[in-house]
Amino acid sequence: MFWEQEGADSCAGGYYDGGWHIMLSNDISSNPGPSNLGQALPKARGLKLSHLNVRSLFPKMEEIRMLLKDQPLDIFTISETWLTGSISDQELYVPGYSLVRQDRLQKKGGGTAVYVRDGIPFQPRPDLNETTT
Repeated sequence: MFWEQEGADSCAGGYYDGGWHIMLSNDISSNPGPSNLGQALPKARGLKLSHLNVRSLFPKMEEIRMLLKDQPLDIFTISETWLTGSISDQELYVPGYSLVRQDRLQKKGGGTAVYVRDGIPFQPRPDLNETTT
């Protein structure tokens, strides 16, 4: 049994060295992230979705454009855009995508954006954009 190693006992005995089992899997990274995403997405079938909390979208637009060019997603949602009305949709343009955004107008921070790949039919729901105080 895998867990009967030095310093480990059977599950019923109390101490269980789960880290040892993780090492056996050979597919765990100490810092998983988008670097592995590129290998999986082109082969994936179906609708490709992703979400990112960016903490200020505008200064990161070049990285977003590169991401969506290199790893085309069908729908890409973003939170904490921190956008204001002074930033136009044209400044947030990504070739091949339509943008729907909802800025937080009363306070700093917040906001959401959705990039939808061209060719995917969608219709924004204005009734979901209503804010309450």
